[in-house]
Amino acid sequence: MSQKIYNVLVLCTGNSCRSVMGEALVTHLGGGRFRAYSAGSHPIGRINQGALATLERHGLPTEGYSSKSWESLEGIEFDILIAVCDSAAGETCPVYLSQALRANWGVQDPGHVTGTPEEIIAAFDEAFAILRHRIQRLVDLPLDELTRDDIAVELDQIALEDGKDSAKEERTDFREDLTPTRGTEPSTAQPLSIFERYLTVWVLFCILAGVLIGRWMPQTIRSLAHLEISEVNLPVAVLIWLMVIPMLVRVDLGALHELRHHLRGISVTLLVNWLVKPFSMAFLAWVFIRHAFSDYLPSEQIDSYISGLILLYGHGVCLEPLMQRRSSFHTLSGGS
Repeated sequence: MSQKIYNVLVLCTGNSCRSVMGEALVTHLGGGRFRAYSAGSHPIGRINQGALATLERHGLPTEGYSSKSWESLEGIEFDILIAVCDSAAGETCPVYLSQALRANWGVQDPGHVTGTPEEIIAAFDEAFAILRHRIQRLVDLPLDELTRDDIAVELDQIALEDGKDSAKEERTDFREDLTPTRGTEPSTAQPLSIFERYLTVWVLFCILAGVLIGRWMPQTIRSLAHLEISEVNLPVAVLIWLMVIPMLVRVDLGALHELRHHLRGISVTLLVNWLVKPFSMAFLAWVFIRHAFSDYLPSEQIDSYISGLILLYGHGVCLEPLMQRRSSFHTLSGGS
């Protein structure tokens, strides 16, 4: 009689790091008795490069993985569902997964670890070792001889074993390989460049330079000011595009289809950016320019100052992604 093959789904929220390593380990350790899959409740659409580098260091395949939604696997009858992050463990699964035995094996996400390259690699190796220890315990179980309730008890027991001793052994075994080779570094937040670190200084410098140029070469500035089409200043338009285009080319168009999983966040962003902030800026302009400082400003230019303050908000919306490109938000989202 042929031996049963167990379908195992390794689940995480983003399906980019721990769940991918889990999928690889189930396939590697399962000896043909297990068919492994991984998915996410809110996939980010890309695989963490640190996870792939870890698989490569440990001699496992690095091809064939994708960050995908658990909805894409509907139709497969899963026997075991392994949640490797706490947020995924607390989510309500689709109906088609309701019959699968569920194991909550939370593992710290190495993709969010910062520090030296050695510290980051150590975090990935520790997560890998914990997953390998637990998955090895799973594949060693005589599942064909156990009842469903017995298997559930075993899965809960495995969750209590952190496998940290195995993690220490892994770090010792690969101590000599802690320096990553070119092209295999784990994904991590890079330090801010000099330009980004002192962005405020550069902005102040540009303001000062603009004032001085206006005083020294007023005729040149007036000529530039008259380069308009439909009251849009062409030099300013070109400079804004030169600032925005580098950010636009970093957008991962392949991940746009995942927007449907983030409707709440997108709705809040649109509400705040395009309804709350413009009117709040208009209110501040009314308070400070129309009333508080009106005696210090030319009366014929009050409306222009109010318009300028409101437009500064729009300029800030353009600058925010530039300043946050390498911030903690960028790291947490994986660039998505």
